[in-house]
Amino acid sequence: MKKEIKIKEILNNLTEVEGSEIKIPEDNITYNYYYLRNSNEVFEVYDELIELSNKLNFGGNPLESNSYIVIECENKTISIDSPTTYNGDKNWNSYNDKIRKMMCVTTQIN
Repeated sequence: MKKEIKIKEILNNLTEVEGSEIKIPEDNITYNYYYLRNSNEVFEVYDELIELSNKLNFGGNPLESNSYIVIECENKTISIDSPTTYNGDKNWNSYNDKIRKMMCVTTQIN
């Protein structure tokens, strides 16, 4: 339960993308998207989430397109993929750092 509370604290500091929640009841899965203002915020948020992780593929950089974090809680699994730009592109080098990024958080009830 401590991990789940910490994750909620982290996410409560972010702005959820309005209308972004997608629920798939038959699979007990929910997707939520959150805005990240710039690369600094990306690294801060992902560093906090990495500390809670049970499994990850980061190589030290959350901006890599194949990166992910998996956090096992008491009755749910929370997965966080690498962030994308607002248009879904994972190639951040072609954008100004002030372009908004989005982070997808997937929650599956076990």
